[in-house]
Amino acid sequence: MKISRHWYRIALATLASAALMATFGACSMPSAPTDRYAIVIGIAHYLDSNSIADCSYAENDAAALGTKLAAKGWTVYDSLISSVSSESFPPYTTSVTTTSVLPYKANIKAALQNFALAHPNASSVLFYYSGHGTQIGKDAYICPYDTRYLSSGNLDTSYLISVSELDAWVNGSGSTNKLVILDSCYSGGFVPSTLSIDATPGAYLPATTSGSVNGAISTALANAGALFSQAISDRSDPSIMTISASGWNEESYSDVYSVVSPSSDPHGVFTWFFLEAASNADINGDRLVSATEAFGYARSKILAIWDANGSTIYQNATFLPHISGGSGDIVLYDNR
Repeated sequence: MKISRHWYRIALATLASAALMATFGACSMPSAPTDRYAIVIGIAHYLDSNSIADCSYAENDAAALGTKLAAKGWTVYDSLISSVSSESFPPYTTSVTTTSVLPYKANIKAALQNFALAHPNASSVLFYYSGHGTQIGKDAYICPYDTRYLSSGNLDTSYLISVSELDAWVNGSGSTNKLVILDSCYSGGFVPSTLSIDATPGAYLPATTSGSVNGAISTALANAGALFSQAISDRSDPSIMTISASGWNEESYSDVYSVVSPSSDPHGVFTWFFLEAASNADINGDRLVSATEAFGYARSKILAIWDANGSTIYQNATFLPHISGGSGDIVLYDNR
């Protein structure tokens, strides 16, 4: 889902995804507490619709993940979803609290702050965002409903949400575990590549380049535990686990059914596989799917299916998720 319309990528390199998945499966699995809360944001339609194109299926993404989480033991504390009349999504279960409040920047901030006041000692909070993302200079942003342009033609950053702002809002919660999931272009800017658990570079490297993805992955797998425990350089709280759909200079895509499953509901590519992970990513057979198991599943599927085939339909359509931070793993889907 992109605001920038022109971005060039270099060739896709191969990845030792089987080794990656095996490593994730070795992570110790905590039990699933009951006081887990999610805040889901989906922005398919923007206030400045004359300048900012609709973000296809972001509404489907947020609603479907909210419904899935509610069915797997989470309480959806709030959902801020902008709608496009041509889109539809399944109804929430009764354990989901919904609002009619649009996802303005101020409302997203308020949702996180209100949650912190209402549940200061919750075990876990999950923040999910699907919508446009952008990069200005070296800084990544997600784009709330009220994103707008200056008269100069540049985006007004005061209406965007930066890494430091989102960190501060999430860190305001007293929750033991904090998980941020971003399905947007350039969202890898929220996951510095120097500390990502998979150590995937911010852009694909040609297979002939020294130190290609395979080499980086092998190094990362040998040091996975150390990487997980490190604080992200521009964050005050290393306990936030962040999962991004794409790299810092990559666009994510929202046309999964054209390549992956023509009979599926329309979704963002990353979110589609993240949802699939609930049934397919239980590597150790304990009926609990952790965040890293779900990430590993989505990552391997994007590499094997989308990145291998998406570029045949959409020019420069390759991307790869990233994960970093977190003081330990988090139960995402409880299938018991």
